[in-house]
Amino acid sequence: VRGRPRGPALGVGAQPRPRRGRRRRHRERQHRRVRARLRHHRRPREEGPQDPPVGRPLDGLFIVSRILVKALGEGKVPAAVDGAWMELMLSPYDYGKDALHDADTRALMGKITFTHGGPEYDAKYPDGIPTAIDISLKGGKKISSGMVMYPSGHARNTSADLKRILQHKNRMLGDIVFADRSQVDGFVSKLVGMKSLPASEVGGVYSFDWSAVRQHDCIDG
Repeated sequence: VRGRPRGPALGVGAQPRPRRGRRRRHRERQHRRVRARLRHHRRPREEGPQDPPVGRPLDGLFIVSRILVKALGEGKVPAAVDGAWMELMLSPYDYGKDALHDADTRALMGKITFTHGGPEYDAKYPDGIPTAIDISLKGGKKISSGMVMYPSGHARNTSADLKRILQHKNRMLGDIVFADRSQVDGFVSKLVGMKSLPASEVGGVYSFDWSAVRQHDCIDG
């Protein structure tokens, strides 16, 4: 061990301090570097004209804004909540290079803020996910959703048709991979029915025809 020992010098009957191995010293150095990087990342940075304010949850801002961009592009309000989940569902393209730099998305991000609901909301978690959305219009009118405890996808939600929503999601993602919808449905059906497959077929549950894969440009540019 390099450096001077800490504490009094070793005398008769004293127990020597165990030496730290090279791997342990390396891990400690790595941890110090990580902590230093985390402290650096928490510092406020100078904002650019297109950047959302520091301290906002960027992932939430981006996701909500992309959904709103999609809704504005549709030009209509979905007839039901399940329809909204499917019609406005984000695809990998909504997280690609073009989406990240989309001017409309960034403009909407600047109009959204997240605030703590307070003790009333804290008391209801983790039983549910207490959330509310308030929309303030230019004329001063406010539209509020009220508190939502069990949104679609939550284990306690009983109103959403999760199987139908999941089927839509699987097809949306599968259509990016396969050129033929029948290939998508065939691949997914094996996963859905996995619990009833014999052991001899489980090993090939992820097998598919590579020649049926769709060719397209990389989403991330």
